[in-house]
Amino acid sequence: MGQIYDYFFINFTRPISSEQVDRFAIEMAKTSSGHKVCKVQAHYLNYQVISQSFFFIPQSQDNFKAFYTDKETESAIDRIAQGLFCIFKSIGKVPLVRVLNSDISERVFRRLGHYY
Repeated sequence: MGQIYDYFFINFTRPISSEQVDRFAIEMAKTSSGHKVCKVQAHYLNYQVISQSFFFIPQSQDNFKAFYTDKETESAIDRIAQGLFCIFKSIGKVPLVRVLNSDISERVFRRLGHYY
């Protein structure tokens, strides 16, 4: 990347750990390209904007299955919580969450709490 671009922006589509950001920074320093990085977005892009007030969290191709394994359920809960976190961080709001008496919604809420 050293000689190809004058500057660039780095956008991660999923939240990454601070250790991963540190590793990325070390690699950029090794290539002497760090001064060309204008901005790093590490937590905010795991959703799509359909209109100004409508956000879409991408799902897997198995959205309409009747039954999920425990592993698939956990994966879906992670994906939903991560997408909600990204939306809230992007719009700069801390959510006020009301949870229905549902195992899945409570689990999504708890997982969302881990990101904050």
